Amino acid sequence: MKHLLCALALVLTSVASADIPLIGIEEAAEISSINLTLPASATGAALFQACDRCKPVSVRAADTTIYYLNGQKVTLDALRAALSRQTASVVVFYDERNMTLTRVKARSNP
Repeated sequence: MKHLLCALALVLTSVASADIPLIGIEEAAEISSINLTLPASATGAALFQACDRCKPVSVRAADTTIYYLNGQKVTLDALRAALSRQTASVVVFYDERNMTLTRVKARSNP
């Protein structure tokens, strides 16, 4: 009986929320590090191009922007140094409402 009530509650919750549209606020672009210019400072602008024919996108970094290299959290300076020595696959995440850079995840290419 307990499981039946839980299932019923789950169904009712999903039906009730089905009319509410989801609003995405974070966009992501998967690019090569060749197509990325990291911010010069913690609150500087990053510039990236998602494809050869795409217009460049400028996003502003913030003190809350997080940088990752191979799954490890790193500083902006450490990521910049690593990407100057090697190319990497990068995913740039940003808030499309105010064009703020939220995080950058880079994975070194073998």
